[in-house]
Amino acid sequence: MKDTRIKLCAHDNCTGCFACAAKCPKHAIVQYVDEEGFRFPVIESDKCVACHLCEKTCPIMYPVSKYDKGVTYAAWSLNPEIRLRSSSGGLFSEIALSIINEGGIVVGASMNKNGYVVHTIADNESRLSELRGSKYVQSTVDATLYDIMQGYIKEHKKVLFSGTPCQVAAARSFFKDSEYLFTIDIVCHGVPSPEVFASVFKAVRKKYPNLVSYNFRQLDSWGVCGSVNVNVNGKLQNIPLYGDYTFYQDAFSKGLMHRMCCYDCKFTSIERVGDITLGDFWGIGKYAPKPDNYQFGCSLVSVNSKQGRQIFSAISNNIYFEERDINETIDGGNAQLVSPSRKPLGRKTFYGDFNSFGVKNIIKKYELKTISKPRPIYIRLAIRLIKKICNI
Repeated sequence: MKDTRIKLCAHDNCTGCFACAAKCPKHAIVQYVDEEGFRFPVIESDKCVACHLCEKTCPIMYPVSKYDKGVTYAAWSLNPEIRLRSSSGGLFSEIALSIINEGGIVVGASMNKNGYVVHTIADNESRLSELRGSKYVQSTVDATLYDIMQGYIKEHKKVLFSGTPCQVAAARSFFKDSEYLFTIDIVCHGVPSPEVFASVFKAVRKKYPNLVSYNFRQLDSWGVCGSVNVNVNGKLQNIPLYGDYTFYQDAFSKGLMHRMCCYDCKFTSIERVGDITLGDFWGIGKYAPKPDNYQFGCSLVSVNSKQGRQIFSAISNNIYFEERDINETIDGGNAQLVSPSRKPLGRKTFYGDFNSFGVKNIIKKYELKTISKPRPIYIRLAIRLIKKICNI
């Protein structure tokens, strides 16, 4: 007798991509949130017809093929406005604009008003701003989003999907590598729980009730430092964050909040699942001279497939690029191109402590760095002058 039991991905290996739910013709798979705030699929057995489509779409149970090692570049947009508004070099924006200008859509991560990151669609340049910028938290890809993407693909319109490698692998599995699906996977260091960041965001929004947007990165200097854009008398003002709100960045950097599958990630390889791989070119200059003006934002770009080469060719006149050795950035800070993030000892207790104790206790126990309140400008200038006089 044929075994009709459905076997979803093991809990600790599940990436939360929810391609299984999107593929289910009976809508028999729903989400549940565990005690750490991560989302997992669960089957409603009374609706399930044992078609096994969910299993076959899972990028862990049925892995998609990886592309051979791509060609690596250091690159950035020649448009200074795009480069300034981007986390690194603005390559995502350039690629996205080329797809939109051809009548396609772009699917990427956007933060909603409550601090949750969800994948959404941009079909024009103004909507694209929502998808720019790094977001160090797990995003949700809703099943209805796959339906919309399917509609565009059936009409032979281009769909650009950007996300973590596991999300890209899920999209490729769902659409069976359609010629109209173009993908960007990011160099991912791991994804924290949406609920932790939502609590941080709530506290920040309480302090800044006129908050318009939250930035995980400094957009004017390529640095990693949280800030908020607030509405001040009708004008947008950027304010760097400091104090207890900034523990999140260090906890993320130390890997204390990653989803369990991230510590055994199946996608940390220079053979990638995305047509294009994007990230910050950490380590630039380690193996070869640094390009001029790199400090204003420099993207790591790996062109991995035929469709990746098509994408890159379409934007080549709009960007500066030069070929580099991928080991330069692997050794310079992008180790997750070849190995998963290490699970620290504190990971076992972090979420229980976070749910039970105040932020100050978390900062103290896990020795998390926070950013001090900046000194007034006149004090900073005086210190700079004293150091110069004393040759410090």
